[in-house]
Amino acid sequence: MIEVRGLRKRYGELEALAGISLSIGAGEIFGYIGPNGAGKTTTLRILATVQDADEGDVRVAGIDAARDPEAVRGRLGFMPETYGLYEDLLVWEYLDLFSRIYEVSPAIRQRAIADCLELTDLTEKKDALIEHLSRGMRQRLFLAKTLLHDPTVLLLDEPTSALDPRARVEFQEILRELKRRGKTILWSSHILGELAEVCDRVAILERGVVKATGTIGEIRAALRPRPEVRVTLLSPALEALKAIEGLAGVEDPRAEGESLRFLWSGSREGMPETHRRLIESGARVFSFFVDEGNLQDLYLRLTSSGESEVVQPPPEAS
Repeated sequence: MIEVRGLRKRYGELEALAGISLSIGAGEIFGYIGPNGAGKTTTLRILATVQDADEGDVRVAGIDAARDPEAVRGRLGFMPETYGLYEDLLVWEYLDLFSRIYEVSPAIRQRAIADCLELTDLTEKKDALIEHLSRGMRQRLFLAKTLLHDPTVLLLDEPTSALDPRARVEFQEILRELKRRGKTILWSSHILGELAEVCDRVAILERGVVKATGTIGEIRAALRPRPEVRVTLLSPALEALKAIEGLAGVEDPRAEGESLRFLWSGSREGMPETHRRLIESGARVFSFFVDEGNLQDLYLRLTSSGESEVVQPPPEAS
């Protein structure tokens, strides 16, 4: 549904996008991650046809965005990070106004408004003044407006950045429902935890370059093929260390006070044997934790520690 090839954009001397490529499938929630200034908003604005690229090809739902921007606009909904609402309008009046701007047919206009209100849980607020809505309700109202013309592709730029935790959870549930309805969603955010919970795949962007793309598992396997095991003990770790040295799968074991660390290269099925050997050695195991690396670890490795490699998923997972 979204194809980007060799996309470049400069602002004077600054290269905001340095030839990025992305491919996002139908019905996918795709997370777009990067620090401020990485090029996320520029990418979304080009996809939304409100900004021109210097180089590269962009297709949305198979349509060339440069050649037929009007056709692309009819198939996507764009939710920018900052937006304005007409605070002196009622909720239903605001949606009615934009349904007319979107040229929604009069025959289905009221049903479309009602459906969008129901999806965003705003039906009971349809007669409320917008100025009286909470931040979370305002965010949901703007999403409802974005959905009025039933777009197949949604571009969301930091949609939950100013929301409290409860409002974020509510917003995530709406996105899951939109996915169930077949929508394709490109979600730009710096809130890594929620992306990990909701997105099918992610791309990590830094300084206009896509540093990694794929599922979190694929990126983890490419960057950190061996998980680290951390064992907390209630007894000295040196004796426990002797019990696991030389075991299959155990690499670089280290004792640190009452903690034991090692890298694991074996199968998941072999892990219980290592745990059993520790217990039989007399070690008093308090916790046994396998750290495979989460999205935050991967993000920091690619964007903060000078990591220069570009990570791609295996060909069969592309």
